[in-house]
Amino acid sequence: MKKVLFLGTRDKSDLVLYVALTLAQIGYKTAVVDCSKKKRYLRTYTNYTDKNELYDFFNIDIAAANSPNELESIMKQSNEKLESYDFVLVDIDNLDSKSNWRPFDRRYYVGDHDKINLIDDGELVNSFLQENEKEVEFNKVTYEVPSDVDEAYLNQLFNHKIKWTASSYELPFDEMDAANKINMQYNMEPTFKKLSKDYKKVITSIVTSIAGNHEKESKIAMKKMEKGDFVI
Repeated sequence: MKKVLFLGTRDKSDLVLYVALTLAQIGYKTAVVDCSKKKRYLRTYTNYTDKNELYDFFNIDIAAANSPNELESIMKQSNEKLESYDFVLVDIDNLDSKSNWRPFDRRYYVGDHDKINLIDDGELVNSFLQENEKEVEFNKVTYEVPSDVDEAYLNQLFNHKIKWTASSYELPFDEMDAANKINMQYNMEPTFKKLSKDYKKVITSIVTSIAGNHEKESKIAMKKMEKGDFVI
């Protein structure tokens, strides 16, 4: 079982779900841990009933938990074991959920250039990193619009404690991607067909990096989902 962190205050639920869906389509048993303050995943993508249990989203298990112990308790109620999953994707967007999840096999910082988001990210990331004396390796995913914000600003904001990997991903704003996200929330059904080429490329690259598989395998999985052929 590999744990993958997606850290940042920005709403990244659509990205994490697209990655999880692609992993599941390839054949990996995948869970998403919703540590978001607003329980974004459960409240917008499932028939949430306020029960502390696993919720299914197209062969992905979603659980709202702020600690590994809470997650294991939820899984036990559903006769599941954490060790049975190939990948567990953990979305953390607030200080209350940052602890006790280590170690992570891979870490992604997901952000944008909105000033208040970056200020909040500075607090979140620095709090997450406070126990680490050395640089911590992160992959960077940025939802972008043209601006003067650069990597030097981020490094200063995060007190130079992050070591960025060579793999960085940029997601230019696209109206269709934004519309897909809204439609997925209300229909509670994923739509890959109308995603932008940039978004599909980022999803494919992240999945390939996480799973260590060939990029072609990720692309085939996405092609099937574009046709509505989901593994159930």
